[in-house]
Amino acid sequence: MGLLTRGRLIVLVIVVALLAINVVALRWSSNLFVSKNTRSLLRYGDRLPTLKGKSLMGKETVELATKNPTNLILYFSSAQAPGFSTELVKYGEILSRRHKKDGLGITAIVQEDITDLKILIDKSLVSYDVIVDEDQQIQNQLGLRLGESGVFVFDQQGLCRFSTRRAVTAEDLRQLVAMEFLRVDPFEQSAHPQTTLRDGKRVGSYPLLDARTLAATSMDQLRSGAGAPTHYVFFTAECSVCSLPRYLEEYEKFRRDQLKGDNHAVLIFDFNFSRSDVLQQLEAKHISSAAYIANEQLPQLEYTSDEQVEEKSVAVVETDARRTVVNISPLKSYAAERNSSAVSVIKVDANIKARPNTTNGVYEEVFRHIPFTAYDVATYQGKYFLTDFEGNRILVLKDNTEVERELGRIGSGPGRLFHPGNIDVGRHGTIFVQDGGNERIVKLDQAGNYLGEIGVADYQGLAVGVQNQLYLGQPQEGHLITVYSNSGKKLRSFGQLKKFSDVYGAAFSDKDDPYKIAFNRVRLSTDKEGNLYVSFMLTPLIQKYSPDGALLFERRLEAPEIDRLMEAIQKRKYISSMADGADARIVALDPVIDPANGNIMVPLVDGSIYLADREGNKLSLLQPSWTRKGDGTFYPFVAGLGAKGELLVTPFPPKNWYRLVMPANPDSNTTTALSRQEAILAAK
Repeated sequence: MGLLTRGRLIVLVIVVALLAINVVALRWSSNLFVSKNTRSLLRYGDRLPTLKGKSLMGKETVELATKNPTNLILYFSSAQAPGFSTELVKYGEILSRRHKKDGLGITAIVQEDITDLKILIDKSLVSYDVIVDEDQQIQNQLGLRLGESGVFVFDQQGLCRFSTRRAVTAEDLRQLVAMEFLRVDPFEQSAHPQTTLRDGKRVGSYPLLDARTLAATSMDQLRSGAGAPTHYVFFTAECSVCSLPRYLEEYEKFRRDQLKGDNHAVLIFDFNFSRSDVLQQLEAKHISSAAYIANEQLPQLEYTSDEQVEEKSVAVVETDARRTVVNISPLKSYAAERNSSAVSVIKVDANIKARPNTTNGVYEEVFRHIPFTAYDVATYQGKYFLTDFEGNRILVLKDNTEVERELGRIGSGPGRLFHPGNIDVGRHGTIFVQDGGNERIVKLDQAGNYLGEIGVADYQGLAVGVQNQLYLGQPQEGHLITVYSNSGKKLRSFGQLKKFSDVYGAAFSDKDDPYKIAFNRVRLSTDKEGNLYVSFMLTPLIQKYSPDGALLFERRLEAPEIDRLMEAIQKRKYISSMADGADARIVALDPVIDPANGNIMVPLVDGSIYLADREGNKLSLLQPSWTRKGDGTFYPFVAGLGAKGELLVTPFPPKNWYRLVMPANPDSNTTTALSRQEAILAAK
């Protein structure tokens, strides 16, 4: 056995031995794959059926009908995530108070009596109907399967305007009500009632509930009298379950190190936090600070410093004796400044040209001036096409990164989008976008006009061929790639599926069946000749196919650093999904093809980049530095090609885009492929 093979085997033994390690479930991991569910969900244009259930509000039986009216139905499958959602129930109450007078009717449906929900009802914190679907009859009528939750919007005639079984946020509900009920653009100022808190502004009066007693109070009452607090810690995190323990640990360290004596700041949790989660974690961390949960949306925070910090979910709001805001900073940055130590932020000069003694480059943030949530990028005629996952739209940017137009808005109707993901643009400008929340691929022209949709389930990886044929990664169809026509007709499949033992040896054949689908999940891209490039997500392997599906080459990504990454990925929390019933830990991202020379760039989950020539032969492994996030991690999730030929990546969870900037090397006259690649990237 050769040294290389023996080394791989040792690495693999370590990898397999650690596959059973439990991974913290990541909220975005549920969006890695399109739903496998084929049950007939109540869809756009369907009529609201007669739904009846036992009321939790003191009534006997409630019948849902639009004459009541019921415009918005929130169905929760169980008390466990992603079932019952305190966030949606509370925000539903906010919407009900704002728009009930205008005819908005909300009903929440649960399958059992839930403690947190019962408390909200008993304290009159939820006033709309809540009913119990004890025999799951309503679930069946809505087309939901066992264990699925759903959100539905109906018009006054009882016709469905929106439906999804995907996870929905309070921001999604805000946009839905704006579009489907109020008939206004959700991004217009009038549709944004949320206030902004900034330096020089007095802290407003926000209704609060004592987290420990549920006694009603307000910010005004907290701020009155002598000895009023001057530090407030606002918790605005989206995911309280997975982030709350760490944030409270950071707060306790801040309290000990920064506040004098036994002083405490006041903890203010946004409405989306579960009271039971807050109480549990306060007790577990032995935190006695006063803690309150907002009874409506907290204000948007405008940070004092414009430093490049991405994790701003927990903020310190400092006030003076007259209770005017003098500083708003992310908790970590605030503590670092007070310690006069090096902050956990590395600022990158936007005009950087070179870094001494390195040829690895740097990731530099782009599109920072645009408020949106990144997911994927495509280019056409020198313009960027960006999917805004949380904004439920497509942004079209000119080559100077100014927004030229926006396409789509939240919804399930023709041309509407819900949590758009992958995007690609055909040769003649047709836009193909993964409309994940609606379980379809939507086609639009350059003006955003609806051209049709393709109902395809369960795929990962999307690319458009020269004739607008769609390449989708669908290993469950028996091959790696399935090809669909522009109209959605299945044409052919190609690409032999890999077994676990094919890559790592017969000794691991017991992994073949559990990883049959997960091991063959791929990311895709095409070049200008229509060749298809395939990157395997769970193993360092790339392939290239001709437009008709002939395999041109297969290469393993070879580097000692990659072997070390394969070990480390089982010990550290990178990116993981259980969507295919296997502990699928992501290794490689989308293959990105340099249009100037055909070189292949494959970003890896640790931020490194495998660079190969057009035949798949290794040129280098780049390890760029980056503008660090609050916790110092940078795990790329999606990669793409920019309008100027630059490599773009968005780290997990997708939020902002970064481009690779390579330093100039004026002292070198070499004409190797690597230096040529660097020169091209540096010039972009």
